[in-house]
Amino acid sequence: GFLELFDGVVCTPVHLPKDIEAWENAMIKEDVDPRQALVVGDNPVSDIESALGAGVKMTALVGGKEPVCRQREIVEIETIADLAESLLNN
Repeated sequence: GFLELFDGVVCTPVHLPKDIEAWENAMIKEDVDPRQALVVGDNPVSDIESALGAGVKMTALVGGKEPVCRQREIVEIETIADLAESLLNN
């Protein structure tokens, strides 16, 4: 499966705020270089923009919501199932 493409997977609780500091702390806690991370989310601001602000280089926006920032590369997918195909094709 496509989980074999990753060294690890971390899910963030939906009730916790996601901002740049939260993403930076998560990367430190998991000992992950943000340039090697992939953040997948459905909120273009709290999930995608804040992760990009924390130095994450690859993000995937699920569900077709319009991203706030168009100058950065954001993979847009309809469902999580589409992520595997997108990753394998890029």
